Amino acid sequence: MVEPRTSFIPKKSLASQEQQAPTKQRKAVYNFFFVLSVIVFALSLLGWGLTYSYQAYLQNNIEAMKESLQKAQAAFEAALIIELKDLNSRIDASEEILNYHVASSRIFELLEQVTLESVRLTDFSYRLEDGVPTLRLQGQGRNYSSVALQSSIFADSKFIKDPVFSDFGLDRTGNVVFSLTASVEPSFVSYKQLFE
Repeated sequence: MVEPRTSFIPKKSLASQEQQAPTKQRKAVYNFFFVLSVIVFALSLLGWGLTYSYQAYLQNNIEAMKESLQKAQAAFEAALIIELKDLNSRIDASEEILNYHVASSRIFELLEQVTLESVRLTDFSYRLEDGVPTLRLQGQGRNYSSVALQSSIFADSKFIKDPVFSDFGLDRTGNVVFSLTASVEPSFVSYKQLFE
């Protein structure tokens, strides 16, 4: 029988074993970077997929909202909208007219209330100056004291502003003639105030 030979001398050289150790380390490093790159690639694909899905979701939402808006627009009648706009314009114009309209008849009522029986007005002129009604009057009084009393009454009125009596004289019958300029409180003659 043949005995196996055992030898304590390695069959492979030590130099080849030393070269194999760094190769295993290199393979481990390469494997780590390979796994890392695969993970990054997979995450990139996942991110791209999520982004694409979200974009599709948003696009679908936009389309749905467009359809909803078109249905809402179709629900309103175009003729009705035009009619309502026209009505709104007329209401705005009416409000503007009402705000600036002057009820001049109230001036005559005021003059009737504040004019003495011993004084009569013979001429009346009225005009608006910057939205303020301005009066130019001529009148006659029985005597100077009645004209002075009339001046005091006009001055005390809260609706007649800045009354100025001038051009005093006597007519053929002995009556005192005068001229008067004054303004009227704008709120008093405002047509809108009549309803408020």
